[in-house]
Amino acid sequence: MIWNKKLPEWRASGTEPPESLKEEGFTAGYKPPAPYFNWLFHTIYEAEQEIRNALKEVAVTGKAADLQEDSEHRLVSDTEKTAWNGKASADHTHNNMTAASASAAGKAGLVPAPAAGAQAKYLRGDGTWQTPPDTNTTYSAATQSANGLMSAADKTKLDGIAEKANNYSHPSTHAATMISQDSTHRFVTDAEKSTWNGKANASHTHSNYASSSHTHNYAGSCWWKCYQRRQSSKAIYGKNYYNR
Repeated sequence: MIWNKKLPEWRASGTEPPESLKEEGFTAGYKPPAPYFNWLFHTIYEAEQEIRNALKEVAVTGKAADLQEDSEHRLVSDTEKTAWNGKASADHTHNNMTAASASAAGKAGLVPAPAAGAQAKYLRGDGTWQTPPDTNTTYSAATQSANGLMSAADKTKLDGIAEKANNYSHPSTHAATMISQDSTHRFVTDAEKSTWNGKANASHTHSNYASSSHTHNYAGSCWWKCYQRRQSSKAIYGKNYYNR
């Protein structure tokens, strides 16, 4: 802050007058001593100096930004003032909504109050309370050719199906070609079975054998005749006849 007047310096501290003199003041004919005047001028000088120093701290450049704010002294910006001035007052009213038409859009506002007994109605875009149209649709039970609702019988059948079950029917017979064979499971042919069935068991006996003491009837055979002749020759010529 710039001061036009020079500070009136008065350094002589003087003597402070008594309280009674301060209370009554100078009277006619009273001659105050010089120390009293020195005290007065010095006190004025110190007070003005204190004021200037205080103002120097508050407004060094003379700008509001240099002021120190507190809870009761705040600076606001033009933007804040504009925003506050644009707000509605605490005591204000709102208009009802503007209904829409076929050619114009509506405007936001308060909803018109429904009349008594209109608790089942709805607010239409034209701003009136109306009864909802009857758009209920009835459905029949579904069939194999038409969509519909599930019947109670179908629901019961569905509940009786095991989880992850499917519509599979196990065949009563299987083609042998679809079976995978292994070392302990082999197919055989009818011919193999017939061959094996015609063989003897591993443990078996033979019948129609001659007893340990028996004779052979070779009469009439060539071998037997030759044997008889040999025996006769041995008798006649000796047993070594045929051993030559």
